[in-house]
Amino acid sequence: GTFGETVAITKALTLAGAGMDATTIAGGMTIGGALSGLALRDFTVRGSGTGTSVIGNSGLLTDLVVDAVRVDGLNVANRHGFIGGQIGGAISITASEFVNIRGWAAFDTRSGAGGNDGAQIFSGTFSNNLIDNTIGHIAFRQQAGAATLPNLVFSGNTVRNVGAATNSFGAVFKAFNAGTVDVTGNTVSGVGTSGFNPAGE
Repeated sequence: GTFGETVAITKALTLAGAGMDATTIAGGMTIGGALSGLALRDFTVRGSGTGTSVIGNSGLLTDLVVDAVRVDGLNVANRHGFIGGQIGGAISITASEFVNIRGWAAFDTRSGAGGNDGAQIFSGTFSNNLIDNTIGHIAFRQQAGAATLPNLVFSGNTVRNVGAATNSFGAVFKAFNAGTVDVTGNTVSGVGTSGFNPAGE
């Protein structure tokens, strides 16, 4: 069904719906506190959890799994996707959708930070996802002073209708302080061209 409220998560758990087209959280989502081991699966989340993002994280979140989740910004100006706080540890985002996002970040492990100013990330997987009708990037920001991110994978994603002629956020995929980045089998089309590098930076 469709649930109109904002879902607030303050402890590690698995939140699972019946599928992206069967379960919708319409009031956005907030994640707070120091959490380790959060899994989100099989639902759509739209609306605004924090006023500026669909899913807003305000603490240190480690070991995150997102699978078959649609993050829909509803084309609201300056609304981001999944951002805030710091996200580290092992991060896996698969078979999900980031759509209709008009803020500069669709997913960012340390939004608002410059370069290497995030949590320590041990591994990152962003695979078989759809990024459509957004102007926001996907960014993994390894902590400054930590060992380089040893294993980051962007594979099998479909990227379309991203950015505009005046976009300024630089890339679809961003990796900071990464040792090995595997960019494989992605399909990219309809990407804005002004100051834009679809392969990352």
